[in-house]
Amino acid sequence: MTGGNPLPSAGGGGQFSGQNLPGRDGRGSQRGPRGGAIPVLLACAACYGVALAWAGVRIAAHVAEPKLPELCQIALHNMA
Repeated sequence: MTGGNPLPSAGGGGQFSGQNLPGRDGRGSQRGPRGGAIPVLLACAACYGVALAWAGVRIAAHVAEPKLPELCQIALHNMA
């Protein structure tokens, strides 16, 4: 075995050299069912973010609920 880079060179003889890979046309745009993956991923990411925000607000409200009377007393004392 000779030394050097183990990766195939850009121009020569790799496993996929000379093959037209599926899902690609000559301009480099994708066709088929994977073409709609980005909008679906964005919608799922938005739903995930909303769910995390909702859960965070619920947890914060649950933690703050026992402290509310004390915080109201402090606020009333500071206003007077």
